[in-house]
Amino acid sequence: MVEHGYHGKALPPDKVGRLIVKPPMQLRALNGDTSYNKKLLSKTIADEHRVIELKPGVYKATVYYDYKRHWSWADRTHGYSKGDMHVQFRVQAGHRYKLMYQKYPSGLIGAWVDETVDWSKIDSTAKSTYHDGRAAYTAKRYRDALKLMLKAEKQDPNFAWSYYYAGWSYIHLEQYPDAVQQFDAAVRLMPGDSDIWNAAGYAFYKAGDCRAAVNSYWEGLRIHKDGSALFNTAYCYIQLGNYRSAVKALSLYLKMYPSEPSAYQNRGVAYRKLGQHAKAEADLRKARQLRGNK
Repeated sequence: MVEHGYHGKALPPDKVGRLIVKPPMQLRALNGDTSYNKKLLSKTIADEHRVIELKPGVYKATVYYDYKRHWSWADRTHGYSKGDMHVQFRVQAGHRYKLMYQKYPSGLIGAWVDETVDWSKIDSTAKSTYHDGRAAYTAKRYRDALKLMLKAEKQDPNFAWSYYYAGWSYIHLEQYPDAVQQFDAAVRLMPGDSDIWNAAGYAFYKAGDCRAAVNSYWEGLRIHKDGSALFNTAYCYIQLGNYRSAVKALSLYLKMYPSEPSAYQNRGVAYRKLGQHAKAEADLRKARQLRGNK
């Protein structure tokens, strides 16, 4: 059953966006409205999920990672709980979104809302070609994958993931400017997907444009603080001589991945460039310890 995140009569599908919520994530509130907390999802019921239609705009969701039991604070009067996470996201009409989560090695849990494909809108022929392309891509037959993804693009020019995998195929074939063009087309179709922005950043980096790479990475990071995107952004900052920004990105990365020696190594290099030698030596020493070279 579709829930309406607005008052009044139901709007046509092309006038609203749809948010998908699946366990173990629970939706507590949208823009402070705690009535959404009255329905809790069970992990024991197969494929149970919520579909909430929303008008275009910016939303702040309060969510909880419910890995042990189902509980609610709908009747509480003192506000949010310690475990609640607040996620801001933008909704466009006719687009589909999903509440995502990730558990990091540090023990932290991250939540965000990513745009996702609405398969009901994809041409059936393009869908079939895409799946054949994915099989070729998984088998590392990148030339075959590329041909199939380019074919799927012609069959359905609005299918963002065909551009996405065409872009990755070009990267594996070391044709980086072509990859940039594919990811550019993909982000225009699905601007709320952090993975596409991150892929575009990597393509720009491989094409030798670190400034454009940083801009693309940060578009994705505004949606989701992805670890690899933070690490790659920091590396680009170092290449650009922006060592303070590199330190900030790597410090955030290390909160999620506290045992990654290369992050300490790169932050140590950035600290050294900033003349902060004590911090540099501490990070470089930590990197050596994690690598087992005490």
